Amino acid sequence: IVFMISQVGLTCLMVGYAIAGGFIFLYLEAGHAKEIRSFVGFNRLAHVKKVWDITSKLNILHEANWTRLADEIFEEFQQSVYVAVQNGWDGQDIFATKEIEEEWSFAGSLLYSVTVITTIGYGHLTPRTNWGRIVTIFYAIIGIPLTLLCLSNIGCLLAKLFRILWKHTQCKRCCKKENNEPGSVIENPINKPLVRGQGSRDVISDSAHYNNILENRRHSDIIRVPIPICLCLLALYIGLGALLFRLWERSWSYMDASYFCFVTLSTIGFGDLVPGYTHESWGNQYKRVACTLYLLFGLVVVAMCFDLIQTEV
Repeated sequence: IVFMISQVGLTCLMVGYAIAGGFIFLYLEAGHAKEIRSFVGFNRLAHVKKVWDITSKLNILHEANWTRLADEIFEEFQQSVYVAVQNGWDGQDIFATKEIEEEWSFAGSLLYSVTVITTIGYGHLTPRTNWGRIVTIFYAIIGIPLTLLCLSNIGCLLAKLFRILWKHTQCKRCCKKENNEPGSVIENPINKPLVRGQGSRDVISDSAHYNNILENRRHSDIIRVPIPICLCLLALYIGLGALLFRLWERSWSYMDASYFCFVTLSTIGFGDLVPGYTHESWGNQYKRVACTLYLLFGLVVVAMCFDLIQTEV
């Protein structure tokens, strides 16, 4: 009971820590993202006006002259766009005709905080303000050990439950088979009368053999799950996740989705594929939350399988 209470408390602490991180990074980074979006929008309008100015000032439009002046303007705009991207511009501006999809929404900030404390670090979303970077450092220092401890404990608990399930599904058939075999009942030779001579040595030998059998049965009480079963569990979780993300992200193939799931669960986290960050996809905010839940539960499954494999090695 004490273990369960402590485990539930630790899990609640980790969940609360991740949610708090979502609110903190939303507060720190959302304003900066809006400033960059506003800068790009007004900068684009300014360069459009420059193009019109050079067109109206030229009395006679010569292609070479107009092209040279326009090229200078577009090159200047190109450099400003590059600087904006380095500062975290997401490709949208305040004059966009369609609804703006905020990267630093609560769902995006929550996903970012979880990728920090799980050491996945996709890199698709990074803090651009000095306060955001400072908070990330201290947030990771506290959150990474907390998350590793929580995932390890939950994985150990799930491994125990899976061993019990495995015992009930497999050991019944084995016990039934052993009961049907002749000589399955072990007689305790210690209760035999000890007589002198050759018989006493036989009884002592039988007693030692009986103790060995008891010791072997005591070791056999440890429920072992075959390694192929653990690998199949991981493959199944990756396959189901790939199917889900393939249905959500229309531009992804099943191979892309499987690649993303493997990179996530192995904590490699390249960040080249992240669900919920394509402009053509629907329900981006929900997909970011779903991605957060998938990677958290997936890391628990990985921890469980490692615990199961450890008893086999």
